[in-house]
Amino acid sequence: AVAADSQSPPHGGGQPSDDDVHPHKSRPCSDDDDGSSDFRVIFSDVGILEKVELENFMCHPALEIPLGPHVNFITGPNGSGKSAVLVALSVALGAKASFTNRASKFGDLVKQGANAAIVRVKLKNRGTDAYKPDLFGNSIIIERRIPRAGAASYKLKDATGKKTIGTSYGDVAQVLEYFSIQVNNPCVVLMQDTSREFLTNSNPGSKYKFFLLATQLEQIRRDYLKINENHKQIQAKATTKQKLLPGMRTDVDDRRREFEDLQKLTEIEKQIQDMKHQMAWAYVVAKRKLLEKALVEAEKARDDKLKLQDNLSTVQEQLTRCDKETQVKQHEVKEISEQLTTATDAVRKQEQLLQQAGRERSGFLAKLKDNSRRAQQFAARREQVLRSIKEIQASLAVDTSQEEEARQREVLEKQEQLQAAQEQLAPLRNATRETKDSFDAASQAASRTEEQLRNITTEHEKLTSRIKGLEAQKHNRTRAYGDRIPELLSAIERHKHQFHAPILGPLGLHLKLRDERWADVVESMLGADTLCSFLVFDQNDYQALHSICDNLRMRVTIFKQKWLDHVYPMRPERLPPSHLVTAERIIDTDNPNVKNVLIDQRRIESCVLCENRKEGNELLYEPRIGQLVDNVYLPDGSRMFIRNGSMAFIGGKRPARSLLSNNVDQRITEFTRLLRDDVGPRRDEAQRAHSASCAARVDAQRAHQSCLRACTAQENKIARLTEELARAQQRRKQLVTSKKSEGEGGAEIQELQDNADKLQQQVDELSSGRGELERQATECDAKLRPLEEQLDAKRAEVERIEMRNKECEAVVGKILRRIAKVTAEKEHAAQLMDQAQHRIEQAEEHTKDLKAQLDEARGQAVQICPEEKRPEKTPEQLDKEICAAQRRLETERAGKKTLVQAKADYHAVLKRLQLVESNCRLLLDLGETLGRQLHRRGKRWYSFLNSIASRTSVLFNTFLSQRGCAGSINFDHERQQLSISVQLDSMRPAEERVATDSKTLSGGERSMSTVSLLLALWEAMESPFRAMDEFDVFMDAVNRQTSINTLLETTRLHKHRQFIFITPHDLSSLRNSVDVKVFKMKPPQRGQTTLTNSLV
Repeated sequence: AVAADSQSPPHGGGQPSDDDVHPHKSRPCSDDDDGSSDFRVIFSDVGILEKVELENFMCHPALEIPLGPHVNFITGPNGSGKSAVLVALSVALGAKASFTNRASKFGDLVKQGANAAIVRVKLKNRGTDAYKPDLFGNSIIIERRIPRAGAASYKLKDATGKKTIGTSYGDVAQVLEYFSIQVNNPCVVLMQDTSREFLTNSNPGSKYKFFLLATQLEQIRRDYLKINENHKQIQAKATTKQKLLPGMRTDVDDRRREFEDLQKLTEIEKQIQDMKHQMAWAYVVAKRKLLEKALVEAEKARDDKLKLQDNLSTVQEQLTRCDKETQVKQHEVKEISEQLTTATDAVRKQEQLLQQAGRERSGFLAKLKDNSRRAQQFAARREQVLRSIKEIQASLAVDTSQEEEARQREVLEKQEQLQAAQEQLAPLRNATRETKDSFDAASQAASRTEEQLRNITTEHEKLTSRIKGLEAQKHNRTRAYGDRIPELLSAIERHKHQFHAPILGPLGLHLKLRDERWADVVESMLGADTLCSFLVFDQNDYQALHSICDNLRMRVTIFKQKWLDHVYPMRPERLPPSHLVTAERIIDTDNPNVKNVLIDQRRIESCVLCENRKEGNELLYEPRIGQLVDNVYLPDGSRMFIRNGSMAFIGGKRPARSLLSNNVDQRITEFTRLLRDDVGPRRDEAQRAHSASCAARVDAQRAHQSCLRACTAQENKIARLTEELARAQQRRKQLVTSKKSEGEGGAEIQELQDNADKLQQQVDELSSGRGELERQATECDAKLRPLEEQLDAKRAEVERIEMRNKECEAVVGKILRRIAKVTAEKEHAAQLMDQAQHRIEQAEEHTKDLKAQLDEARGQAVQICPEEKRPEKTPEQLDKEICAAQRRLETERAGKKTLVQAKADYHAVLKRLQLVESNCRLLLDLGETLGRQLHRRGKRWYSFLNSIASRTSVLFNTFLSQRGCAGSINFDHERQQLSISVQLDSMRPAEERVATDSKTLSGGERSMSTVSLLLALWEAMESPFRAMDEFDVFMDAVNRQTSINTLLETTRLHKHRQFIFITPHDLSSLRNSVDVKVFKMKPPQRGQTTLTNSLV
C-alpha cells in the first residue's frame, strides 16, 4: 500500500520499510488454493467493495451492482454503461473529474434531464481490523451527491445507511487511508482510454510518470520536494529571525535598565520611608542611650561616694598609725642622742692621748732628720773635694785630649740615646699588638651582638607582623593568605561566567582541622604555597584564571585536576594503621577535590603525627609500619624520616602565618605574651649588649690608634738618632789629636785629699748617732699604734650611733611627711565626698528629665511607626541620608515613565524576544531534523524505487512468458524514462529472436503487453481492490482466452484482494463460483434499475 503521508514510502512487491505498517491485515489462505474448494477460500474482511449504486449518473437512472469478494467480470455491448461503473466508483471515492477522462467537471456526469446524481459505494468492514466497528458496523457507506451546478457533497454512513457519521471529504479520506484505497492511482481503477493510450501514444517519459503514479512513488517524490522547499523556507525564516535578535536584545536591555532604574527609585522611596521610621526610633534610641548613660553615671557617682567613704576611713586609720609610730621613733631618737654624746666624749679623750704620743715621736723624728741632713752635707762637700782633685789631674792632660773626649762623649751619648729609643720601641710594639688583638676581639664581640640583635629584631618583627596579620584575619580571613587575595577573589567573582566549574581557593580556606594542636605542624607540612593555591578542573578554567592573575600582576599556584565527587579510594592495607594520627585523618574539607590535591601533592595519607621523638623512632623502625610512612612530624614542627637506611631529623620552626588556626584571639594573646615576656626583653638585652660592645670596640680602636701613633713617632725618633750618630762619628774621625807637656800640681792635690778624709770622719760619726735615734723613734711608734686602734674603734662606734640616729631621724621625717600627705588626702577625700554628693543629686535630676524625654520620644515614634526599629545610625546621620536620597529621587524622576508603564514595556519586549528566540530555536532544530530525515528518506526512496523497478521488470517478463513471449522494462532513473521491449516468440533460437518496440506490435499484442505490465504493477500495490476496463481490447480469441487464464491464475494467488474486469466480449466460457462472478449488462432501457447476471 502507498501511504498517504509523505513520510512513508509505498508498500508493494519490494521490501517494505521498517517504518511502514499497514493499518490492517488480511487473513491468509493456503498456498494450494486453486478455487476448487469453497471451504478453504478466505477473502478479505475490510476495504473491498460490496456494492456500487448509481442514480442519474451518466446513462444510468438507477443501477446497483452487488460485487463479489474476489474476481468480478462485467461484460456487455458497447454503450451499455460498463465503464460508467468504474467512473462512478472513482467519483464516489473522491477522484477528480479529469481523472475519469469522461468530463471536465462533475456536472457533466449528471444524467441528461436530472438535476443531480448520486453515487454510493458500500465497503466491507468486518473482522479484527475493522475501522471503528462500534460506530460504523459491518459496512461503511460512502455517498456523494453531484449537482449539475455547484459543489458536490459527501455523506459517510453506517452499515444501515440511516446514520450519517461524517459529511466532509476529510472523514472519507481517513477511511480510504485506513483501508489503503488509492483513488488517484491509475492502476487501481484503469479506465479504458488510459489502457488504450498507454502503449500506443505514450513516450518513455510518460511511461515513467505512469510507473511512478501507479506505484505512488510520484506522490512521495512530490511530497519530498515540497518538504525540501519547506525546509529551505524554514532555514530562511530562522535566519531572518536570527538577524532580528541582536536588535531585540538591545531593546530588551534598554527597557530592562529603564525598569531597573525606576525600580531603584521605588527602592529609594522605600529606603526613605524606612529611614524616616528608623529616624523616629533613632531619637528614642538616642534618648535611651543618654538615659542609660545618666543612670550609669549616677550609679558610678554612688559607687565613687562609697569608695571615697572607705578611702576616708582608711586615711583616718593611717593617720592614727602614723601618730603612734612618730611617738615611738622620737623616743628612740632621744636615746640614741644620749649614746652619741657619751661616745663623742670618749673619742675626744682618746684623741688627746694620741696627740701627746705623737708629739714625742715627732721630736725623735726631727732629731733623726737633722742628723741625716748634716751627714748628707758632709758627704756632698767630700764629693766636691774629690771632683776638684780630678779636675786638677785632668788639667794636667793635653788640650787636644779634651776635644777628643768631647767627641767620644757625643758619640756615646748618641749611642745611649739610640739604644734607649730602641728599648722603648719594643714595649710600644707589644702594646700595639695587644691593642690590635683587643680591637679585633671587640669587633668580633660587636659583630656577634649585632647578629644576635638582628636575629632577635627579625623575630620581633615577625611576631609583630603575625599579630597584625591575625588582627586583620579577624575581620577578613582571606587577607591572611595575601594582601591582594581579596582583590583576586573579587575578580574571579566578576568573571565567573568564563569558568565551566567553580574555582576553589585559596585551598586553606577549605580546610578545617579536627585537632587545633597540630595547626602549625600541618601548615608547615603543606607549605604556604599550597595553602594559598587555587584549584581548577579543565584547561579553559586554568587559562581564564591565569589571565586574571596576569591582569592583576599576581602570581599564584594553580593546580588542575579532574573533577570528582568523592575522595580517592585508598586500600586500608596501604595506609598506616588506624590508631595512628595522619594528616589526612585530621584534615576536613568542604570539597573532596581539595583533599585529593593534597594527597597528590603532599601525600598527606602517609604523614604521621607523633607526640614525641621516641615514639617517632619506634614507628619508623617498625618494619610493618615504617614502609607505609614517609614522614613523622612532632608537635614543634620537627620532621623525621628514613634516608638511605638511617634516621634523618630536621628541626622545625613556626610558620610565618597562622592560616589554619581557628582560635585567632588565643593565638594573638599567645604571641603578644611571647613578645612581651620573651622576645621583647631579649631584644632590649641584645640592644644593651650591642651598645656596650660597640663602645668597647670604639675604645679599643682609639687605644690601638694611639699606640700606632706612639710607635710611629718612636720609629721616627730612632731614625733621627741614627742619622745624628753617623754625623758624630764622622766628626770624631776628623779630629786631629795633640798632646801637651805635663805640669806640676801634686801639692794642691794632697791638700784636697786631706780635707776629704776629715769630711768622711764627720759623716761616720753622724751615722753612728742616727741608729740610737731610730731605735727611740721605733719605740714611740709601738706606743702610738694601740692608741690609734682604740681611737678608730671609738670613732666607728660614734659613726654607728650617728647612722642609727640619721636612720631614726629619716624614719621620723618620712612618718611626718606621710602624716602631712595623709592629712592632705583626708582633706581631699572630704572635698571629693562633697563633689560626689553634688554629682549624685545632679545625675538624679538629669535622669528624671531624660525619662520624661524618652517617654515623649517613644510616643512620637509609635505614632510614626508602630513597629519598633533598631537603627544603627544616629538621627543626624539618618537626616543627612534622607535629604540626599530625596534630592537623588527628584533628579532621577525628572522626565521618566512611571514604574508600571516601564514594567509593562519591559515585559512586553522581553516576551517578544523570548517568543522569537523560542521560535528561532524551534525552527533551527526543526530544520536540522527535517534536513537529516529528508536526506535519509530520499536515499531510502531511491533504493525502494530501484527495488520496485527491478521486481516490476521481472514480473513483466514472467507474465509474458506464460504467453510464449519475453519482455523487459528498461528504467533510466536519471532521465526519468521507461521503455518496454517485447519478444513475441520466445521458443525460437536466441539468434532468431527479434525484440520489438511496443509501437510496432499489433493491437492484440499491445493489449496482452498492457495486461502483463498491469499485473506486474499490481504486485507493487497494496490496495484492497483493483479494476481494469477493456483489458482484452484488440485481442483475438486465443490471446483473450490466454489473458483471462493468466488473470484468473494471478488472482487466485491473491485471495485477499478484489478484482473488477470490464470487457465488451462474451465470457460464456466462465462460470460463476465462490471467487468468480460475471455480470452481463444490456443496453440501458427506460426504467431499468438492476443488472441481470448469469452464471457461466
